[in-house]
Amino acid sequence: MTSRPGADLVGRTVELELLDSLLAGREGACRGLLLRGDPGAGKTALLDATAARAGDLGTRVLRASGVEFEREMNFSALHQMLYPLRRHTGRLAGHHRDIVDRIFGLAPGPPPDPLAASTAVLALLGEVAVEGPLLMIADDVPWLDLASATALGFVVRRMSDHPIAFLATLRTGVRGICGQLALPVREIGPLTEGEAAELLDARWPGLRPSVRRRILAEAAGNPLALRELPGALTGTQRSGQVPLPARLPLSGRLEAAFASAVEALPAPTRTALLMAALDTGLDPTVIRRAAQAAWEDSADIDVAAPAATGGAVRGSEGVGALDPVTLSNAAQATECPSGGDVLGPARDAGLLQVDVGHLSFRHPLSRAVIVHLASPGERRRAHRALAAALTDVPERRAWHLAESATGPDEAVARALDEAALSAWRRGAEPGGPGEAGGAEARRVAASVAVSALMRAGELSPHPGDRSRRLVEAAYLATFTGQLDDVPRLLADAGQAPDAPTGLVFAATAHLLTNEEGDVDAAYRLLARAVEDDTVTATNGDWDHHGILYALLLVSLYTLRPEPWHLLKAALTRCEPTAATPIRLCYDAYVGPTHAPDALRKGLADAFAALPADAAPWELIPLAFAAVATDALSDHRYLVLRMIERERDGGAIAMVVPALLLLCHDSYVHGRWDEAENLAQQGLDLAAAHGYHFWERQIRVLLASGAGLRGDAELARTRSEETTTWAAPRGIEVTEAYARSARRLAAMGEGDYEEAHVQAGRIEPPGAPVFGVPRRWTVLDLVETAVRTGRADEARDHVAAARRASVHRISPRTALICAGAEAVAADETEAGPLFEAALSLPHAARWPWEHARVQLAYGQWLRRTRDHRARRYLSAALETFDRIGARAMAQRARNELRATGVATTTGPVAPAAPLTVQERQIAELAAVGLTNRQIGERLFLSHRTVGSHLHRLYPKLGITSRAALRAALETM
Repeated sequence: MTSRPGADLVGRTVELELLDSLLAGREGACRGLLLRGDPGAGKTALLDATAARAGDLGTRVLRASGVEFEREMNFSALHQMLYPLRRHTGRLAGHHRDIVDRIFGLAPGPPPDPLAASTAVLALLGEVAVEGPLLMIADDVPWLDLASATALGFVVRRMSDHPIAFLATLRTGVRGICGQLALPVREIGPLTEGEAAELLDARWPGLRPSVRRRILAEAAGNPLALRELPGALTGTQRSGQVPLPARLPLSGRLEAAFASAVEALPAPTRTALLMAALDTGLDPTVIRRAAQAAWEDSADIDVAAPAATGGAVRGSEGVGALDPVTLSNAAQATECPSGGDVLGPARDAGLLQVDVGHLSFRHPLSRAVIVHLASPGERRRAHRALAAALTDVPERRAWHLAESATGPDEAVARALDEAALSAWRRGAEPGGPGEAGGAEARRVAASVAVSALMRAGELSPHPGDRSRRLVEAAYLATFTGQLDDVPRLLADAGQAPDAPTGLVFAATAHLLTNEEGDVDAAYRLLARAVEDDTVTATNGDWDHHGILYALLLVSLYTLRPEPWHLLKAALTRCEPTAATPIRLCYDAYVGPTHAPDALRKGLADAFAALPADAAPWELIPLAFAAVATDALSDHRYLVLRMIERERDGGAIAMVVPALLLLCHDSYVHGRWDEAENLAQQGLDLAAAHGYHFWERQIRVLLASGAGLRGDAELARTRSEETTTWAAPRGIEVTEAYARSARRLAAMGEGDYEEAHVQAGRIEPPGAPVFGVPRRWTVLDLVETAVRTGRADEARDHVAAARRASVHRISPRTALICAGAEAVAADETEAGPLFEAALSLPHAARWPWEHARVQLAYGQWLRRTRDHRARRYLSAALETFDRIGARAMAQRARNELRATGVATTTGPVAPAAPLTVQERQIAELAAVGLTNRQIGERLFLSHRTVGSHLHRLYPKLGITSRAALRAALETM
């Protein structure tokens, strides 16, 4: 069975249905349509699919394509379209037959006048349509000759009496004779992100993730680009073995598709357009000024001496946008606009969108073609002109000077080095020097500093400077989602005798930790680095701070004391004002009970002191400290602001843990759907950029979330997967969270013996009671001990927590410890202790713990036959239901029934049956697969998977993926 024509056109289902309606002549459907879109959008592919469908229906297809060189030939398009009908001219009246024969060149005589030609063509089509329906197709109508366009326009306005459909295409931004046709317009826009990924993966499977991201960004949903861009790369580039160039090579088809609009522009506009393509972040007035200066300078160049001036001739080298010969020759025919808008023609052609203080290309490929068409010399001259216009913007000026350089230049390298690090410290801005705006700018924003440092390394005359700059590039690349580039950069850097080594250790440690979670190897490297670094660090010491941050990351996820001791030793070598965020994080994890009030104040002051555009590496250690002290909710807005600024091309290695920390905070405050949404965002980013370490940390947090919700099987599945990964790598904190998930799952099922075993394994014997996550498990340890008949052990846990002052860490730990003390107390002493726990300030801010204490108090009151039991049990039930803790809600219901209160229970019945695909997606999501993993199995984009999940939740009567398993089991 053959597939339906056009079935493989990704993302064009709606358009194909519309074209089917046109072919079928359905009631109310139009009989003509103009498809308008960018080059490569797939207009011709839609024409081909429609022609094939028309042939299957028995419809005769008449087709013509406009071409530039035939535009001045009268009736050339009509000849192409109607020549297959030449045998039917005998049916026409004599004067019509004579006119049609002259159009075909089969009879002598002058070309017919427009009206006579139009009526003769309409007569011919009417005769042929008697035999069956016709489909007339005109591709690229702006290139049709005027005589043919006039006749076709005449036919289109009068074809309603015949079974004739008319279909034409037009490029966005092109005008010309299209108004002659007077057809309704259908815009053919770019593919969505999911559709683009689907098309790319189908045509080019197996691309390296970083290469795939680059292609998707530069194609911006253009189907032709998605098919052609990978083909212009070498196999080693597609596999990631060789880095991609700054500008991707273009195939001949891509260049041809976009070049014609550029070549038709006046020379002054091409000059400005090249400058705009090289730096879209500039104010249009700066581009106009630089282009005007370049144009005026070209008037002084001797046009008779192209060899001396290094002039380039249009053809093999490009448009000639800044070439002196080209400009001078063009000046003889085209005046440089004086007081006019040199960018106006480009805007009118649909290439640019120019607003006050802002300029952007309609499509990244337009920019790419403009730069591609220019010769290297033209690009260098453009960069020099822009540098001259940017004397008051040193960072952009440095970039343009670097791009115009032809050999080593330490002054330019140093300026670029300083600009790159300045941009990194304050956060790279979208649309940086030499980069495009829009979607492409968001992709490259984070790599601006890395690319600048790489270029600075190339321009460095001294090997030591070159090595240092490439090492800095490698270090920053570990944060910017460019992990694939790090080994190559470090290898290229080599080890010059006077090159610093601290960042080499830090970059390698980040790579080991982020890619595979090898914290042991990372720790050994960092220990060597700390031993070698004996200099007191200042605020600007990148080597020392790079080591500190890498060591903090290792310390956060191991329960062994050695990394923390090493971090403390490294901190002693910092000036008192240096590394404040890391010092506070150290205190929050290692000594939170020594001076908790001072710690909380220090954190609050540090957050308050952060600028609005605080660097991520300043914020993230503070966010980890705030989570450890249950204070992140007061500063969420700062973390969210950083995420929004950095997530689309910024410090991805900081964005993912930021999402993880916000997820943790949402869980503890009872906003579990929000938590899982944040987790999914983090998972998608981590998977896309190769941060497998953070992907695992998010998964184990979701495992705990499943345990909280009472989905025991999902919690255990996720927990076991994490333990299998974390145990051989020595990542004890991750293992502890995995055991916490199993503990929660067992408690939800009422298996307190298993819960007790898992709770006791969260940290090894001798570990501090206030460790993470142990400071939050005191109530679990006590409750599982009490319920398994270990009352003495429960009281020992309470005493140990009190000796360690765990209750002083935060209001949440105060509630946990107070509740644990009440649960462990003798029956005769528990009442006042429960009252004291529930009356603590802000206790209700922690709904999970608060409701558990209410439930335990209600159970104690019921046992003592106190009528207040119903009030506390009802309050606990309301909270558990609200936050989605199904297992605990059921326990509260059971207790309420024992007091004589009837409660409703049971899942909501599905509103509608699931489709086969929805069922597949639901089952895969229920076992913990991410949207991307599901998409890979079912050959769908991850966004399509997300849309299906969003639609099937109401059908199952649930609100999140954590509830999928239970809902599916009831179907």
